[in-house]
Amino acid sequence: MVIANTMFRAVCYHPEEYQLITSGTDRKVAYWDVFDGAVIRELEGSQSGSINGMNISQDGQHFVTGGDDKLVKVWDYMKGEVTHVGIAHSGSITSIKICSNNRILLSTSADGAILRWRFPHPLSP
Repeated sequence: MVIANTMFRAVCYHPEEYQLITSGTDRKVAYWDVFDGAVIRELEGSQSGSINGMNISQDGQHFVTGGDDKLVKVWDYMKGEVTHVGIAHSGSITSIKICSNNRILLSTSADGAILRWRFPHPLSP
């Protein structure tokens, strides 16, 4: 069981299955140990509003978030740092997904938009 002072909006299992990451109304991205449910680290994911969508790349090296701040953020998983920010939505981001080949990123927003982005960290051939 994972317990935090937030209303969870998204959860992703790391591909190697040793951690999961969550986001929610507390504007934080939290890393959790799968074995005992303990929080490993928390990152400030947004300065305004909840994080509504999150997805992790198949290689586990990056993840993406989107939320009420209308920003698409690409993160380095191990460093816990934002590597890229996308600005184009005019409404709160409701969901976000990385394509299985790590080349495309899709995001949807409350205003009905679906945006297609070039994922900045494609897998090496």
